[in-house]
Amino acid sequence: MMKLGRAKSSNLFLLELIIAILFFSIASAVCVQLFVKSHLLSVETSQLNQAVNLASGAAESVMDDAVADGESSENCDYYDETWKPCDETGAAYSVTVCLSRKDFQITGNVVVQRTEDAKTLYELPITHHVGRRAGDE
Repeated sequence: MMKLGRAKSSNLFLLELIIAILFFSIASAVCVQLFVKSHLLSVETSQLNQAVNLASGAAESVMDDAVADGESSENCDYYDETWKPCDETGAAYSVTVCLSRKDFQITGNVVVQRTEDAKTLYELPITHHVGRRAGDE
């Protein structure tokens, strides 16, 4: 009888151990998923922050004489993975500024895209009033 009691208690102990291992493996899988998701959100937030900074800088640099009256222009700058200016071949991101002018108003759009999949990270509309100068009608 003694041997039968020990077998039952060791079986019960093994069952508890298996359940504890299963619980901790499920909890660790959930934690790993949370860490991966937080890393991806961090990367996306960093990209969005850089895109906003570049787009607002490009919008602020629009000058009164950027575009002749009745015409339009488009300028594209390229950046690498670390957001440093580069040529088109090594580019990870692009900033495109499209402008048009009618009378005393410059309107346009600044678009920041990831070059590998052409995903738009940020888009900023521009409206700039050109002041009248002496001799303008």
